Amino acid sequence: MITEENHPTKPKLAFAEEAAIERQTSPESPSEILIVDDEPTLRMGFRIALTSEGHQVEEAPDGETAVAQIRSRPNPYHVVVLDLRMPGMDGLEVADFLAKEQIVQPTLILSAHLTAELALRAMLSGVADFLVKPVRPSELRSAVSRIVAEEKALSDGRPLVDEDASLRFLTRRRNFTAAKELAGESSSPVWRMLLPQLASTSSESPVLHEDIDVLSELTSQS
Repeated sequence: MITEENHPTKPKLAFAEEAAIERQTSPESPSEILIVDDEPTLRMGFRIALTSEGHQVEEAPDGETAVAQIRSRPNPYHVVVLDLRMPGMDGLEVADFLAKEQIVQPTLILSAHLTAELALRAMLSGVADFLVKPVRPSELRSAVSRIVAEEKALSDGRPLVDEDASLRFLTRRRNFTAAKELAGESSSPVWRMLLPQLASTSSESPVLHEDIDVLSELTSQS
């Protein structure tokens, strides 16, 4: 589990101090979410589901527009909800672009056509969160809230809720080596299987083990 003692990027003495200052001076601001889908009705449904929880939502109808919006911001969105299959630049190409540009952008991939192989390709580009369409509003809200909570916990200097949450945090940063070293007996089998391969290849799809339903394991986390 990542805590202030073993955080991979921040000096541990800064954690409590920064968190205290933030709580005293900054009101809780809404999370900013980008929905990327070529289906207008789905974007509208996702927007309603998320704004009902107080999130601020922007939309993009395709991958090219999404990349432009992400690049134009001084800070990443809290979460990008990204469709896998779209005309032009698809979801995997968006994730690949962000990885090549070294942009850390928490991303939730949604697709009716998601396979274990596609999910693993996305993981190599820093995606750790997936849902299979059709997605119920409650599933989307739960997944987005979990990602926001995991990311905020580290910024506030609080430990993440469990070891898998820490592994997702590191995967979003494509820090597979640190994730592999952190993974232990309390990690889910899918993470213990994938991380050594992700850390060693980081450019090729890992080999799947038939005795583990990778897609089911990955999507059940949301």
